[in-house]
Amino acid sequence: MSFNNILTNLFMNKENSENQDGSLKKIEKQIMWSIIIAALLITIVLASYFFHFHGSFHVDQDKWGTFGDFVGGTLNPVLAALAFYWLTSSIRLQIQELRDTRGVLEETATHQRTIANLEEENVNTQQKNLALQKASLEKQIQAAEQQQQQIAIQNFENIFFELLKTKNDAIQDISFNARKSSLNSATGLEIVKITGKEAISRHLKHFKETAYESWEEYYDNYLINSFSSYFRICYQIVRLIDSNETLIALEKFEDKSYSKKQKQYFDIFKATLQQSELEALFYNCLNNYRKYRSILEKYGIFEPLVNTGNEKTLKFIYQNAYRYNIAAYDRNPYYMKYFEEIEKIDISLKTEFVFSSLSFLESEGIIPSYFPDRNTKILGGKSFSKSYQDFLNLVLMKIEAYKNQLIDIDSEIKKSKDLEKIKVLDSTANDLNFKTQSLEEINCLETIFYLVKYSIDFKKYVDFKRKHSI
Repeated sequence: MSFNNILTNLFMNKENSENQDGSLKKIEKQIMWSIIIAALLITIVLASYFFHFHGSFHVDQDKWGTFGDFVGGTLNPVLAALAFYWLTSSIRLQIQELRDTRGVLEETATHQRTIANLEEENVNTQQKNLALQKASLEKQIQAAEQQQQQIAIQNFENIFFELLKTKNDAIQDISFNARKSSLNSATGLEIVKITGKEAISRHLKHFKETAYESWEEYYDNYLINSFSSYFRICYQIVRLIDSNETLIALEKFEDKSYSKKQKQYFDIFKATLQQSELEALFYNCLNNYRKYRSILEKYGIFEPLVNTGNEKTLKFIYQNAYRYNIAAYDRNPYYMKYFEEIEKIDISLKTEFVFSSLSFLESEGIIPSYFPDRNTKILGGKSFSKSYQDFLNLVLMKIEAYKNQLIDIDSEIKKSKDLEKIKVLDSTANDLNFKTQSLEEINCLETIFYLVKYSIDFKKYVDFKRKHSI
């Protein structure tokens, strides 16, 4: 109900109240006049009686009875008429009062409904105001949180980029002493100090070309003074990214345990690493630093390592790549294929049988050299680029060639009458029979193919798989 309607009802109620007051005053006047008329009638009747009947009181009881009949007969009709009039007037007033009361009650109910509506509107208005205040407060909180988040990210970035700068400075402290021909030296050689990323590359090459059994041994002898600081700074960078609560709370990938922002900053860090740095991290975390290693695996640190284009590097990486979780290569198709194919290596085979089969196939020229030589830790010789089907066909062709040779020798033996020649032919036939039988008995050709293709040490691979399958 509008405010104008409320004012109209108030004015109407006031007018009705004034009309009711006027009616009551009119009735009061009528009652007063009725009393006056009744009193005059009584006075007139009594005066008339005394005037006509000598104006004295009789002692005779009969006269009093006649007097009573006269007064009653004269006044009773008039008073009864007045009584009837006021009785009907009273009933009419009561009816009017009932009507007025009902009207008042209806108006009261209407007013109460109006008040209730106004109160409801007031409550609704207050609720809307509260909702607006709540929304405004939430926006303020959200804005404050965003501001706090931005400040936290800025603080993180200040530390992050400062650490990246420190990492670059630490690289300049890494050095490698290379020998160079010189006419100015009595020995014909001079020592040239190489620093920076080139020094890292030289150290990696030197490691792979020397007889050190492990990276740890080489690191302790050549790298601990200059590389330790570099590796610690790299660890602080990745740990900062992985443990920052502000970055963790941001939007996450559906299938990853880290946020998109974490991945973004880690990719920035990864982009600062050249191939030799990635390779150094690869070797450094092969056996140690489990926490450091798990963070590197989590964010796919070694995804670009396949693009080195260096056969020796690739072979050394391939022969150890399975020792990292597949996530470390961040869905790189080369490594996805690598892990898919090495799963075909049958670890239930006996090591002695696999190694004897490898040695025999190598002696037959079917596979390149598999075992490490004395100077390097690289398994295999040239890259084994054949497909498994080509490798299988090569073995079958070798068996078929031996069988054909046996047929030819058998034919020659039958034709020859020279005992010495027959003896030589028998020896050759026995050798061919042994080779043919040995090739046919090799039931691990697929395992051998992938061992040679990726230069994987079968014994180490079996030990690793059994250890991590528990």
